[in-house]
Amino acid sequence: MTLPVTGIGSVPFTTIIEAIQFSEQHPIPFLPELTRFEDEKMLAYIESPGHLRALEAFQRRSYERVKIQSLGPVTTVVCTQYPGGAKYTPDQAVRQVQRHLGKILEGLVADEVIVFLDEPALAAEVNLPAEELWSQVFRYIRDPKIKLGVHNCGQGAFDRMFNADIEIVSVDANRYGRQIRPFLERRGGKRIAWGIKSIEDVLEFKPGDLITAPCGLTFKEIGPLGKSVFYTVPECEAIYSNLMDIARKLTAKP
Repeated sequence: MTLPVTGIGSVPFTTIIEAIQFSEQHPIPFLPELTRFEDEKMLAYIESPGHLRALEAFQRRSYERVKIQSLGPVTTVVCTQYPGGAKYTPDQAVRQVQRHLGKILEGLVADEVIVFLDEPALAAEVNLPAEELWSQVFRYIRDPKIKLGVHNCGQGAFDRMFNADIEIVSVDANRYGRQIRPFLERRGGKRIAWGIKSIEDVLEFKPGDLITAPCGLTFKEIGPLGKSVFYTVPECEAIYSNLMDIARKLTAKP
């Protein structure tokens, strides 16, 4: 049985080989984003769809199951309203996200593809029709082998994710378990990608659910004077080993 462990996307490595090797340790490999480079952060690649250092090497491989991701349209609109970058309307954001996913999917060889839209700004938006924007993005990639989901590493707005026409809801359960719990009774057939640090963070594990590290693995914290503290390679390996151990225990339960 394939253990249901995958990654969110961002990693602290600075070489393609390291990034892909780390990704492919996971039972469900994921497209690594080398976000220590300024031009590979989420807003940067939305402005230049498909501009990811590891993408070409990733597409040269073939996978049984694989996970990819893109910044979502809600966060694209919200975050590009700040000074210094291009500003996107909702329709423009949808098109940019579609272009980015298209660049990834057009050369990807896999029997099953999990596609997440990363929406860290979801809790901040109040006027955008999130569910409709997600449907617009996903409209052109509806395919039996593609499983659609939304990832939110922030708090709140979980009702929009559970109500949306998606298959997988990805949340940081280690921080927001109390907010997620009310939705479990009515999640229906939705799968949950549990972002966790311990087995206690998993409130209800069902077949088809996934296990991930919370958020991404580039920045561990923001240090003094706003300087970012990056995860180290040994720390990433320890997080991976912990997730694998938790997944074995969860899937071994009767």
